[in-house]
Amino acid sequence: TRGWIINEVVRRADPRGRTVGQILREEISEPLGLDVYIGISDKPKERFADLTFRGIIDVLQKAAYGKSEDDVSLTSLLSMLYGLVMAGIKSEDPTPPAPIAGIPLVRVDKLIDLLNTKRDIEIPSANSNSSARGLAKLGAFMAAKGKLENKQLLSRPAWDKLHKNPTDRYLFANFKTSFTQGGVNVIRVADETDDNTNADDKSTKMKNLFKSLNGFVGWMGLGGSVFQWHPDMEIGFAYIPTQLDWTDIANTKGLKLEQKCIECAQKLKRGSVLWMDQEESPLS
Repeated sequence: TRGWIINEVVRRADPRGRTVGQILREEISEPLGLDVYIGISDKPKERFADLTFRGIIDVLQKAAYGKSEDDVSLTSLLSMLYGLVMAGIKSEDPTPPAPIAGIPLVRVDKLIDLLNTKRDIEIPSANSNSSARGLAKLGAFMAAKGKLENKQLLSRPAWDKLHKNPTDRYLFANFKTSFTQGGVNVIRVADETDDNTNADDKSTKMKNLFKSLNGFVGWMGLGGSVFQWHPDMEIGFAYIPTQLDWTDIANTKGLKLEQKCIECAQKLKRGSVLWMDQEESPLS
């Protein structure tokens, strides 16, 4: 519901009373040529791919017999489900009402049906009709501090304010976040006195994965999607699967791909300075 709250603030602040989706389209997506929309109805159906939901049968089969390291183990799956059930039982807070009438919070399958059939609705914190290329290019503008290819997305002072004052907090008790005053999260490596990173998994493998992404700004979405940018490395990254995998809580598939992009960028950078004298090259 936070997206709807922000939307109402934006509508009242905008002189024309536009929604977040309208401003995104008119001020960013169309001028910059990006396939990034919140609420859209005038594009051919062929441009869209329907979302699917990973079923419990598939999850159980992969948990019991899967061999890929990305498959959740049966022990982890049962632990996850047990934790969710116990959290609901122990909670003293009243059960929140369904954000959307007729769609309980846990019925992600029904939400997917709604988003597949009603692409014109705007839920700024839950739905977007975008291509990975469009989001990645938007991330490239952010990584370039607001200006790319002689096109301006944000002024430098506005960009600086958006990224200012990251503050460490915990989401869901053990997921460390560092949101700035502008509402974007910064992945930051823990110091020697704190072994927690943004990762919600305490394994060494997960910690190393998140540490390799140190300095990225942005967030992840339910089911595996990732949209982030790195100002120092000047990388904009997006990964948008059409299947929502609710077992990938930490969005590891997208983050592993992001890690590979970093490695490619570093190799390209090293290749671009091979002509330099070995002693002069900082990356030799």
